[in-house]
Amino acid sequence: MKIAINTLALYKTKVGMGRYIVELVNRVPVIDSENKYIIYLSKKNRKHFTAAPNVSFNEVPAFFTIPFLKIIWEHFFLPLSLLKNKVDLYHATGFVLPWKPQKIKYVVTIADMTFFTHPQYHQWIKTMYFRLFIPSSLKKADMVLAISENTKKDIVTIAKLNEKKIATTYLGVDSYFVPNTGKESLAVLRKWGIMQPYILFVGMLEPRKNIVGLLKAFSLLSKKSHILVIVGKKGWMYDDIFSYVKKLRLENHVLFTGYVPDEELPALYSSATCFVYPSFYEGFGIPVIEAMACGCPVITAENSSLKEIVGNAALLVDPNNISQIAESMEKILDNKKEREAKRKAGLQQAKKYKWSIFANKTKEAYNQVIKEKK
Repeated sequence: MKIAINTLALYKTKVGMGRYIVELVNRVPVIDSENKYIIYLSKKNRKHFTAAPNVSFNEVPAFFTIPFLKIIWEHFFLPLSLLKNKVDLYHATGFVLPWKPQKIKYVVTIADMTFFTHPQYHQWIKTMYFRLFIPSSLKKADMVLAISENTKKDIVTIAKLNEKKIATTYLGVDSYFVPNTGKESLAVLRKWGIMQPYILFVGMLEPRKNIVGLLKAFSLLSKKSHILVIVGKKGWMYDDIFSYVKKLRLENHVLFTGYVPDEELPALYSSATCFVYPSFYEGFGIPVIEAMACGCPVITAENSSLKEIVGNAALLVDPNNISQIAESMEKILDNKKEREAKRKAGLQQAKKYKWSIFANKTKEAYNQVIKEKK
């Protein structure tokens, strides 16, 4: 059988669902030698993928990787390519499926349903596009892959989809996310100019991550024994974040690193006093599990998938309650016993999320769809 995977939702760096796509392509074909894989990719994201005997790469012309033109390619030209290559199963990793040739089975990944539940956290044009095409894609799909039970629940509630058609494939954490000490960690901290104890945030700089709320809570701390280190690329509508740093007079207490390569993140997680992730909504929340795997005590929001993913291993807060976030940070900073308890609990919780498990669950979903075809 031939299985095709579209990776064009991954651009230059492995952030967000980019990590999902890389792990999917680099792991599933390796454990599924019975099937052949065709990977649709761009010249820019080719570097992220490793070759395997049963994998062939199909590079999409650069012209069609421009966002608007990518949509045209995916909706009209991709199905023709699937037919030409005699593909049996096509996996769309970015929410949307094109028109469906009768002979081909379709699988679609849904990270979250925030275009319906929290449209204010997206650009209006993206919200319009996905609200238009996600419902029809869910109907076309022979199998839907959700990255958490919370996302599965949202799909069932919003799209009225039969839950038997949805498989939950939890994301994972790379094996190099482990407690990190020594000269290598010190070198990473020096590289990014971190010279004192710090509270850490890792994620895209955008409204949904509630970084402004984090800044407000940080400003309430009774003493500034720590700085706040914010790691992540600029997303959209990030101006308020920098405005609040000035408004709250935190210029000397907040450090923005921008994007940090994956291999340097364990050092940052391991050396932080705590990791704070008060996001308004997440489909999964990979940084939370990465922090736990590195032995960093976690404070996160009690909403969406976050509560599901962390279990009892983190301090949970209402992301709209600034004083509660501040109090939780004070609790971790001032109470060594609490820090140690959350550190140990986090290390155990993180063991539940492995990319190898994700790969096996995805392979099982493919096999189920292919079996049904026969």
